[in-house]
Amino acid sequence: MKAIVTAAWLAEHAQDKDLIIADCRFRLDDVAAGDSAYQAAHLPGAVRLDLDRDLTGAKGEHGG
Repeated sequence: MKAIVTAAWLAEHAQDKDLIIADCRFRLDDVAAGDSAYQAAHLPGAVRLDLDRDLTGAKGEHGG
C-alpha cells in the first residue's frame, strides 16, 4: 500500500499544530482488528477513525 505522505515528511511536520494523524486501519474479515491494532500501537497523537462508525454512511440498498 502506498502512503499518503512519507515517513520523512511526517517526522519533519510531526510538531505542526494543524496536523491531524488519522489511524484508519481495518480488516473486512475482522471488524475489531483496527481498534485492536490502534490500542496496541499507534503514532503519538493519532486519532482513530473506524470504517463502519466514522467513514461510511448507513447501509442501504446500494451500500453504505
